[in-house]
Amino acid sequence: GCDPELHGGEPAPALKYDLAFVGNDGGVPRKFILQELRERWPNSFIGRAPYTRMREIYRQSKMGFHYIECTSPLKDHMSMRVYEVLASGTMLLANALAAGTFESIGLKDGEHLVVYRSPKELMEKVDYYLRHEEERRRIARAGRAAALERHTYRLRAQKIVEELQQLVKQPEGVPA
Repeated sequence: GCDPELHGGEPAPALKYDLAFVGNDGGVPRKFILQELRERWPNSFIGRAPYTRMREIYRQSKMGFHYIECTSPLKDHMSMRVYEVLASGTMLLANALAAGTFESIGLKDGEHLVVYRSPKELMEKVDYYLRHEEERRRIARAGRAAALERHTYRLRAQKIVEELQQLVKQPEGVPA
């Protein structure tokens, strides 16, 4: 999930970066992908930053990049960074997960975010969306709306409370 106050916002009027990635280089293959992005698009923010600067960095970027490393047996887990980038109003480029993962949470490739399946496809999509500003902004707006309408921490907490209430609900006819 995301926090509208911490992560949300409209993109900055003047975009400073072509790409943004806030985090560490991680392992293979992410560190190699990040190095290629740094070399091809030097006008990018790729590196660590305090969480208090994450919103500012993504809001000043044309695109947010995320490589979800699936090192656990769960090949379809969702990273919170997906929602954080979307909430910032920046178009998200994310690697493909197990079939139907993004769709299961109401995010569609090309509508709310852009999914790539290989490093080559990622580089092609970065080039494409840097040249197609209106399409990039349309996807960013739709992704932001989806994140803020369906994926906030408040909504997550409400769902947990509802589930707990169902678990502890007394069966009808049984005195409390």
